[in-house]
Amino acid sequence: MIDGLLFYFLFMPNWVYNEVDIHASLDEVGRFLAVDTSTENPHNPSTRFNLHQLYPERFEADDLCGFKAWDYDWMIENTGCKWNPTISAISE
Repeated sequence: MIDGLLFYFLFMPNWVYNEVDIHASLDEVGRFLAVDTSTENPHNPSTRFNLHQLYPERFEADDLCGFKAWDYDWMIENTGCKWNPTISAISE
């Protein structure tokens, strides 16, 4: 039984799915969005929350994509996930 549990934990996927509804104007929401062109297909970029807008001031250096520095511990504590969320739909 222990071996089976260890196997399960070692190969558990490293992702999470959440759905959030934000009720605000597109202009307000747009302040926290950024186009991510660092994906495998730069001609089909995804839209992501640009969470650096929410980071504490200790994160100042921009990375190559123009995002502010990323911090694993801050992301886990404040968002529950180590990665920036990807946005699948925006509607009015």
